Amino acid sequence: MAKYKERYFLQVDRGVFNSDYKCLTPTACKVYFMLCELEHRYCTDDKDYFFRTNEDLVEDTGLSLATVKKAKKELVEKKYVKTFPIHFQAVATKTRSKKKVTAYRILKRGSV
Repeated sequence: MAKYKERYFLQVDRGVFNSDYKCLTPTACKVYFMLCELEHRYCTDDKDYFFRTNEDLVEDTGLSLATVKKAKKELVEKKYVKTFPIHFQAVATKTRSKKKVTAYRILKRGSV
């Protein structure tokens, strides 16, 4: 039986406990942790990226849109996260969305 019974926990790189992550602002850390959670939730063995809109991240984190954008920029510049535009594709119909969404790939410990 699990120590904390029915609670769920986030798995992150142990690097968060040493100096590698001290260069991130607290807001960027919060967004990074949320992106790690989303990676665990949405990535599969054959797909190492996931997508999320800025509005979804605002709802996920409880931060303002401007704050989320600033934190995302910091994470990309410091190579903790890679972003790229994609079209959402519905699995059942194989149709692509007209608008592009932002895809995320977590880069471990800031490496490329």
